[in-house]
Amino acid sequence: MKTADERSDESLMTAVADGDRAAYALLVHRHGLKFRALAIRILGDAALADDVTQDAWTTVWHRADRFDPAKARFSTWFYRVVVNRVLDMRRIRRADPLPEGFDMEDDRPGAEAGLALSRRDEKVRAVLDTLPERQRMAVMLCYFEGLSNAAAAEMLGLHLKALESLLVRARRRLRDALCDDRDDLLLPHV
Repeated sequence: MKTADERSDESLMTAVADGDRAAYALLVHRHGLKFRALAIRILGDAALADDVTQDAWTTVWHRADRFDPAKARFSTWFYRVVVNRVLDMRRIRRADPLPEGFDMEDDRPGAEAGLALSRRDEKVRAVLDTLPERQRMAVMLCYFEGLSNAAAAEMLGLHLKALESLLVRARRRLRDALCDDRDDLLLPHV
């Protein structure tokens, strides 16, 4: 028999559905930081991200019996839970623009590189903030989180063609808004 550390996330979810706190703790240990980082990148606020991820983990505990490993892997299912919570939080804070400290990537550049990227990041941040919510989430998931179009569509509860349409419209808006500053921003043609 496999130990808890060797079991798949899906088998751990079965155990969580039966009330196994150790299995739950192992899932949090395996995935907690990754999903917290996702929430921070989208929300731009560590405290809000902590609230969102804590709420998402509470959902795992209370709704583990609704997880169906035949339909999705745990990470895909949980990604959707986190994205839904992030969208809920963004709706609550709809009037708030993306925060000033919003980082476009996981690895933060050094001070010199950060200064060089500052102007570009400000412009991209401002343009991203003007996108409709679904376009912004599609861009975030596909381009900043590195998900495939199919995975992002699943996360957002969309058909693949609908997601691709969102991305086309978002890229067009980004291109149009950033076109005048292309040389200054060192952006490749979109």
